[in-house]
Amino acid sequence: MSLVPRAGAIRDTAGIIKMVADDKTEEVLGVSMVGNSAGEVIHEAAMAMRFRAKIRD
Repeated sequence: MSLVPRAGAIRDTAGIIKMVADDKTEEVLGVSMVGNSAGEVIHEAAMAMRFRAKIRD
């Protein structure tokens, strides 16, 4: 969670983010987050999946 700005701002970066992506296309298939600020940023992952984003997006 150290890359999540909100978590850094409140100095609570404990947690984990797991991303599942297709090996061939690199399309994001799913994201799980556990941490203090996860609820505030999970919508970004949902948008990535909605718009068929790639890992580097």
